Amino acid sequence: VQRITVAAGAPLEQVYCGVGDVLTESGRPTRHVYFPITCTAALIYTPADGATSGMAVIGDDALVGVSVILGGGALPGRAEVLIGGNALKMGADGARDHFRRGGSFQRVLLRYTQALLAHISQTGVCQGLHSVEQRLARCLLLTLDRSPRSADLPLTQDTLAVLLGVRRESVSHAAPGQGDIEVIAC
Repeated sequence: VQRITVAAGAPLEQVYCGVGDVLTESGRPTRHVYFPITCTAALIYTPADGATSGMAVIGDDALVGVSVILGGGALPGRAEVLIGGNALKMGADGARDHFRRGGSFQRVLLRYTQALLAHISQTGVCQGLHSVEQRLARCLLLTLDRSPRSADLPLTQDTLAVLLGVRRESVSHAAPGQGDIEVIAC
């Protein structure tokens, strides 16, 4: 895993991101980018009909707010904190300026953007081809992989339903099979 490093003097502020905090929101200007340290976030898409589905899980090897770096507007959906913890926050203008300077910051963020596109694409394919049980296992493994603090994932069935794009009852039915390996406490 290649960590994102920012040059000395970059305007970074360490902040606490609580569970459920929305870091970016569709239709609203993205004013900051966040580099998770001990928190984990998810990109969640909500179409006009109100249904939701997780697109990607973001941990300490990435950033929230990639649209700022790419120069576009906000991405569809929102970035919501799944597991509370610390992140480094940088203003959008500072992040754009730092990116434009080139160097390792730019190279790593371009590689991250490519990986994020692949992750979102794979999630889309998974949604269409795999059972809820398989998608739940993938979601838990991705979240665990991106959560540096512990093996405990304080995710509710409601949160998992949002990430999987299913009703809560579907998670309840899928979860007991996962309980055999003591991943989920129902």
